[in-house]
Amino acid sequence: MVRKMGVRHGAICGALTLALLAAPAAADRLIDGKAAAELGDYETAVAIWTPLAEANDPRAETYLGIMYDNGYGVPQDREAAFRWFERAADRGYAKAQYHLGFMYHHGRGVQRSQSEALRWYHSAAAQGDPAAQYNLGRMYTHGLAVPRDLVEAHMWMALASRDRTSIRPLATRDQRALERRMSEAEVELAVERAENWRPG
Repeated sequence: MVRKMGVRHGAICGALTLALLAAPAAADRLIDGKAAAELGDYETAVAIWTPLAEANDPRAETYLGIMYDNGYGVPQDREAAFRWFERAADRGYAKAQYHLGFMYHHGRGVQRSQSEALRWYHSAAAQGDPAAQYNLGRMYTHGLAVPRDLVEAHMWMALASRDRTSIRPLATRDQRALERRMSEAEVELAVERAENWRPG
């Protein structure tokens, strides 16, 4: 049965577009898969992306991970999703690192580990992935695998709130909530850190 995309992975089309623009020479088949996915033809998307993923394209690996994680065009298999995300994440692909962090965070297809979630969110956030920045901010807010640090949390929320996807209102809301718990000096420090931050 073909499943519809949920909110968390509904951004796949936007992520695909940005990733494909970065590498036009290798993007034709990835674009074909994107077009199929946008039409709800997930089986075709999977068929297009599988050989690319098997040839070590980290974008295709990540898209396949999303498909397996949600059961889009394939039987849902979160262990397989984890393996595809891990392959791409190990080569430094930020979107895969975010998804790998999410799986560790929630114990999807792997034993739950907040320290591993933190590691992968941080790797993706450092490259500018807004979803990872948001989740990293939440980890600092709640002291998950790190000491609670509202200044650091605010900085990551501020960075995530620059994004123009569904992450923005969540990050803005949480940023404002943090400010109600912070001193004026702490807010100023967090704002300064965000202004001086550069992807690394």
